[in-house]
Amino acid sequence: MKKNWIALLLAAVMVLSLLAGCGAGSAASSAEPAASAASAETEQAAGTEAEPAEAPQAEEPAEAASAEEPAEEPAEEGYAPRINFPGSDTARLHYSNTYELPISEDGAALTWMRTALNLMGPLGELGLSELQDLDAIQELQNRTGVTIDYTEIDFWTASEKMNIAIASGDYPAIISNLLYAGGDTAAATDEVIVDLTDLLPEYSPNYQYLIDSNPDEAGIFRSDGRVLAYRSPYDNFVQNQGMVIRKDWLEEQGLDVPKTYDEMFSVLTTFRDAYDDITPLYMNAQCTINGLVVGYDVASFAADGFSTSLPYYVVDGEVRCTLLEDGYKDYLMEMNKWYNEGLFARDFASIQYDPMGGVLGEMTANGTVGVWCTSGEGINNIYFPVTCVPNLTLEKGGKDHLTSTSLLTDSDNTYVTSCCEDVETAMRFLDYLYSEDGILFYNYGFEGVDYELDENNTPRFTDAVVNNEYGVDVQNMLRIRRPYTLCSSMMILYATAEYNTDLKNEAWEVWTSNMDGEYFIPTNVTMNTDETETAGYYGTDILTYACETIPQFISGDIGFDQWDSFVARLHEMSIDECIAAEQSAYDRCME
Repeated sequence: MKKNWIALLLAAVMVLSLLAGCGAGSAASSAEPAASAASAETEQAAGTEAEPAEAPQAEEPAEAASAEEPAEEPAEEGYAPRINFPGSDTARLHYSNTYELPISEDGAALTWMRTALNLMGPLGELGLSELQDLDAIQELQNRTGVTIDYTEIDFWTASEKMNIAIASGDYPAIISNLLYAGGDTAAATDEVIVDLTDLLPEYSPNYQYLIDSNPDEAGIFRSDGRVLAYRSPYDNFVQNQGMVIRKDWLEEQGLDVPKTYDEMFSVLTTFRDAYDDITPLYMNAQCTINGLVVGYDVASFAADGFSTSLPYYVVDGEVRCTLLEDGYKDYLMEMNKWYNEGLFARDFASIQYDPMGGVLGEMTANGTVGVWCTSGEGINNIYFPVTCVPNLTLEKGGKDHLTSTSLLTDSDNTYVTSCCEDVETAMRFLDYLYSEDGILFYNYGFEGVDYELDENNTPRFTDAVVNNEYGVDVQNMLRIRRPYTLCSSMMILYATAEYNTDLKNEAWEVWTSNMDGEYFIPTNVTMNTDETETAGYYGTDILTYACETIPQFISGDIGFDQWDSFVARLHEMSIDECIAAEQSAYDRCME
């Protein structure tokens, strides 16, 4: 059933480090609209969550609806939530609460491969070195009656170790964040993972409900029309990456926050003339920073040699590639103008993107940069006045059509594999975390210890979390108190938002303000094996050529009278074959 010949393909899979900050890719963060649906036929499970101090007791719902009957079409009024999660008035996903505990009464065991627990700072000194050391994981096992035997792998070697295990034909029953050549579709075709589609109604009614009751979002759960993984969507959306600008410099020069390319050019030239020994704009070898390209209605492309796929986007169902488009030429011409005006470093092409240090770290530490990119987390580490900049557009009031507004993140997907000997138990176990009670535990931890429900049934974190003994922020403290990101569930975006700084809340609002994601290709569009081979065969040389050439357009080493020759060369290199492969994958996913 498992095919050893796939090892050659698997060896080509690369691990991509998804670091918060200024990367060229259009990143999703999370989203908004009201959560309040679930099977009207289900009774809500009203259990209390045990204190974890000693061996936590499994939750026993007073009235838990049976998951034995296949889920039917949800009643129009849907499930009425018991919990009033923060942001529920704008949440885009509805959920249910159908389960029976324990899932196993005879101590069923499941094997599970995922990246290892990695705690740092004061939490790294607590002796919590394995997932089984966490109270939340112990509690999840106690509640469900299912024991988990983890295989924990290092993040940096995850791809290699997963591929070796899969190629051997002997791998765990569950794998988190599968790295497989050809993606989910190929893994299902090669019988590496289980196609969950027809099994969900019986074994995972909450996950089925999450898909069925949210038709506008249903596509994010499917690959080529099939459900192949348990995914971790946010209930709301915000953009968590974008540009910031020196607020004090704007005020000193009497300038407003720029929103168009012309306005940004004017602001940067003013900074250049007003301040000595500064770099108005941070630019690196990617030839862009977050949000800088998309105003030209083309997808971002990192030209630093590390891109693994071409920059595709879709307009009215037609897949396009940035490298061929006049809009990208116009962007490069604008960057060439900024380069010639000395608005960013002359050696930009040698500056490697590093959101944690390097040139950007030095610039921000010294206060010598005017505009750069960061994340909602990184913005709290800036020690001089800044304000946030929306993604630039050509005209005032323009829209960013390219940055994803998907609720789906790039990680925290969970797969049941073909080596699983008890698929029913695995699916019921994973489904529990998509019930309302499971979502509550996943996002908030233990009732009475980590949170209490207020008079509106809204969970509020306790002082033990907010002012914890380790002196870490709420998000870090919760890493050892809840199973969040350690498995898959629905993530409540605003669970910890009340502890955001004012600047982070401003960032969320401003960076999200002009996005509609209309041209973004959904992340669940995946090529099959033939399409992957085509794209890989031609794409590698195309990417190399593009990464060598694009910086030279910006620096002027290659004139724009050579643009047509550049495009013609891409056609000669069979870029159209690559676009056709992506178009085929897109069309199949949209069926």
